[in-house]
Amino acid sequence: MAEENAILVNAYKASGSGIGSAIEPYIIDYKTFGTDSYVYNNKDILHEVYERADYCMNDTKLRQECFDYLNSIDEAGHALAGAYGISDADTLEPLGAMTAVAASSTAMTAVAASSTAMTAVAASSTAMTAVAASSTAMTAVAASSTAVNTIAKASVSTTMPFWKAANSKIDYVTAIYATITVGGYTLESQYSKDSVSDLNNICGNKSNTIIFTATGYYSNGNSTNVIINGTTVLSNSALRNTYQPRSVTSSNVGAVSVPTTTWTEKGDGYAAVAVYNLK
Repeated sequence: MAEENAILVNAYKASGSGIGSAIEPYIIDYKTFGTDSYVYNNKDILHEVYERADYCMNDTKLRQECFDYLNSIDEAGHALAGAYGISDADTLEPLGAMTAVAASSTAMTAVAASSTAMTAVAASSTAMTAVAASSTAMTAVAASSTAVNTIAKASVSTTMPFWKAANSKIDYVTAIYATITVGGYTLESQYSKDSVSDLNNICGNKSNTIIFTATGYYSNGNSTNVIINGTTVLSNSALRNTYQPRSVTSSNVGAVSVPTTTWTEKGDGYAAVAVYNLK
């Protein structure tokens, strides 16, 4: 099959068909035939396809493969610069590893404002680890999450994939907690409540804010849910469920979020929160 597809691909290229890019026949071949394609079975060409981030990052089928490959060879900046409509692409393009992207406020502000870029980052453990460990990156993501529409609910449409991913693994939650708590940011307030919905109005839609929750229960079999703008990012204290937490610590933090966060409970939940201002 791969040999037959190679004939088709080369004939397509020779015909001059397509809309002006020599890479398009390869993309069509790969998307049509998958692992039977000529492209898939020729890794040099497959990697050539991935290098065209302006094509691949904006294709829902190829995006993650492209990002994961380019990230693995320290071309994360090049990959993210290919996202359609991203700002400051010239800043992103020369950056290598994801750690370099995460260390640049300009780059991370651009990434956080792009749903395409954030979706790719959220699906990559390497990228998530780099962002979670960078105070610069976390400040940019939090600012983008809370900067829009501060009168009503803040818009986190571009960053929601990140917050879902961040709350999918306890390692991400604790890494972000460590990054923020040792980064010189201001602990603005702390609360603990048996009726967890009493926490709902603690910081409204305040910008540049990150909220950590010690998710817990009052009695066995009960738990806490964490919700950002109506989207559940942690259900039933899935990562960590602590008995009557009175404050948030590195050993009991179970969720990370931004305004507008609300909390619900299964049975008789219990939660403590710590609110950090990232200015």
